[in-house]
Amino acid sequence: MRLLGCARSWEFRYRLPILIASQPIFALLIHICGHHQGSWYAPPISMSAGLTGLAIATLGALVRVWSASILSAGIMGSKNPETGVLITSGPFAVVRNPLYVGTMLIFTGYGLCFGWIAGLLFFLFHAIRYVRMVSFEELQFQDSQTAEFQRYTQRVPRFIPRRLPLESWTGPVCTLESFLGNALFVSIPVGVAVSLWSGSLSWIVPAECTGGLVMLLYFAISKPQINTKLTEPDLA
Repeated sequence: MRLLGCARSWEFRYRLPILIASQPIFALLIHICGHHQGSWYAPPISMSAGLTGLAIATLGALVRVWSASILSAGIMGSKNPETGVLITSGPFAVVRNPLYVGTMLIFTGYGLCFGWIAGLLFFLFHAIRYVRMVSFEELQFQDSQTAEFQRYTQRVPRFIPRRLPLESWTGPVCTLESFLGNALFVSIPVGVAVSLWSGSLSWIVPAECTGGLVMLLYFAISKPQINTKLTEPDLA
């Protein structure tokens, strides 16, 4: 299995549990290797690294909420790649995978609260994960929308923007569905902000538990469908 190859189907299906589990595992490993004072999940925060992490995590949460305002919560929660519709507007006109970019920014910001090296390592771990998952998704898209998808991949990069096509920035920026469907992710910069004020990461766990509960209740009660609020033809 190549490190930067194509993900297996189980990696995509269980991407959220893997993402959530990475936090306590990461925190414990950093605690063991770095011998931090305080609780293993709530070490003291360096103000410079913490503020940088908060800014990065907040940007990531905004990117996720914006992306989810166009891509339905049903697709976000799907256990298989949904290739019926190709979305090319809003943040999807800037990069092909804005939700993954947002998540990487959020968890890099979280990692920075443990120090600069820890933040880099956490970023690399999730960057490898998402390169693998994107490769898996793109194989599915190539089978279902070959010509249109090929033009899209030639025009729009995977993760790093080449330009900001303002003419394609249409559609909503934030909706109640996109906020509730990302409550877990939004809770992370909130927890980091409160933790910075308190001096340790002790507020991360209750903030994430609250956000995760809100998100689970939203999915359980609303049962969002797999559709899109804004679909467009190829923007050649």
